[in-house]
Amino acid sequence: MANIFANVGLNMDQLDLNRIYRFGFGAEFFDNINETFNGITYTDIFAAGWSYGGEEYGSLFGGRSIGYSSVTGHITGGTVTGYIEAVLSDGYYAATWGTERASVSAVSLYKAGLTRSTTDDMAIMRSLLGGNDRFDLSNMADLVRGHGGDDTILGRGGHDRLFGGAGHDRIDGGTGADLICGGAGRDLLLGGADRARDVFLFRSVADSRPDKDHDTIRNFIPGIDDIDLRPIDARPAACDQAFTFSGSTARAWSVWCVDTGPDILVRADVTGDGRADFEILVANVDRLTASDFLL
Repeated sequence: MANIFANVGLNMDQLDLNRIYRFGFGAEFFDNINETFNGITYTDIFAAGWSYGGEEYGSLFGGRSIGYSSVTGHITGGTVTGYIEAVLSDGYYAATWGTERASVSAVSLYKAGLTRSTTDDMAIMRSLLGGNDRFDLSNMADLVRGHGGDDTILGRGGHDRLFGGAGHDRIDGGTGADLICGGAGRDLLLGGADRARDVFLFRSVADSRPDKDHDTIRNFIPGIDDIDLRPIDARPAACDQAFTFSGSTARAWSVWCVDTGPDILVRADVTGDGRADFEILVANVDRLTASDFLL
């Protein structure tokens, strides 16, 4: 289980370890230093300084049994369990984002930093985030992907784009106009109570199956927030057809609502039999209309 934190806007899609190598101006290895950050002790630390976009950054890779050749400057072994990235501001380095309680091959990270392609960077992130991870994000605009596992993603402030991936995730957008996508699994999706427009995105019927496997949306504000079903093909055999909204009546290739008392069940059919192939529970709302959906 890894913990990701961000103090400024984090965009995981723009991760590029090669910047550390390409724009680096110095590096140092600290063996058996046993330094503690945020209550976590790192036996070894590799530190690198680099410049990008007119700013000066520092990157710290902490872990155990990290091997370093003073002759070649190469990382030769060990495991990285934490990473902190910081920017120089008013003479001090302030942490921008990082990951803790991780487990990544130090050599794999080093090799990924040598290549201009970010394909290997993204592969490392998918592997790193394959467990039950926690994201504590910034009050700015963040974009993160939980990948596998049962993740907790806390968007806090800003206009965030939060993707859970596989697993039973809990995604809380916090304040701001957020895009929230649970992905596969039984997810709990929470919008904000600040009346900013949140969009709950579903890209496949597999994202929210009927009955016990459905997702739950909380803090949905009708007339402000939207449920986006546009990526789902209502009639796969007819080539990318949009759903129609049929109110409270179940119909073929349609979206309809079932009032269960305190909640609304949103159901959709993609096989033409008028039965639910897809279902979302929207908690504590009295009524949904066609204007609450993007179809």
